[in-house]
Amino acid sequence: LYMLDGKTGIYNDYNFNSDKLSDVLSAASFFPAFSGVSDNGDAVNHLVCALELPFGISASVKINNGTSFQWDYPNVWAALQYIAFIACKNCGLNSQAKKIAETYIALIDKTYFETGNLWEKYNGIEGSVSNHDYNAPPMLGWTAGVYMFLKSII
Repeated sequence: LYMLDGKTGIYNDYNFNSDKLSDVLSAASFFPAFSGVSDNGDAVNHLVCALELPFGISASVKINNGTSFQWDYPNVWAALQYIAFIACKNCGLNSQAKKIAETYIALIDKTYFETGNLWEKYNGIEGSVSNHDYNAPPMLGWTAGVYMFLKSII
């Protein structure tokens, strides 16, 4: 179990060259609970608390090294909201799952009302379209799919 941090119970990226876990906390760590590999509710709750922004679950925590990636802070992606929601449900964290769903639905409703479009990614701090790395294109696919799934559950 190379990727399991024994202290936190969170699965992180593992660097085989340095024999170390990544120190970047990201939404990728929801995948073990999403897929049923882990049912550690404390670890998932820790992830929610660390990655939760006013308008959704961020792709990662803020990294202050000048590096910027497409899938980083404060970007909110539809797929990651779905994965975090299911991870919470799988661990019995129903109130956290409900909050993730309600927050995402409110974000999509807000930006659709303002722009007339669904978008590929959003800024989780401002509740706006994220053009941090490039001009985000309108996106119907996963944005609509996750929105409709969460609307049908909540």
